[in-house]
Amino acid sequence: MRLAGVTSPDSVVAFVTALEESGQDAEIASLLWEVASLPPAEQARTEVALEKWGCDSQAGHALRLAVVLPPASVAELAGELLASGHPDLCAELLKAVLTTRQRADSVEVVHARPALAEHMVAAAQGVSADCHRSLLFMLRFNDQAAT
Repeated sequence: MRLAGVTSPDSVVAFVTALEESGQDAEIASLLWEVASLPPAEQARTEVALEKWGCDSQAGHALRLAVVLPPASVAELAGELLASGHPDLCAELLKAVLTTRQRADSVEVVHARPALAEHMVAAAQGVSADCHRSLLFMLRFNDQAAT
């Protein structure tokens, strides 16, 4: 990791906890921004560590920050979360993509990693019926356009 002196996901958790205990919320936000800018595999390990140690809100915050990454990077992060056995974190990331980015970006995430299609559709169902219908339409439209 490139975080100043923080070398492992567990160290990030310890650092977040120390900052929280000392009331340095702004520093936590900065640290989570750094987590969101890590390579996808490192970010996934850090997200899992945050969740494992009960820092769920911080893990969620860093995932929501990650939605600004290019769709291929978001897809890679989602895949890493699934591969590490954390579909709940993957679903949270995909819901954030669906609620903050254009639907076309969600489709790009799926095209970057087709194995995410069912997870993206499930996340869309969790957002709203309109989101679900819109995503299904966009996925079908893009599949037809590609053929």
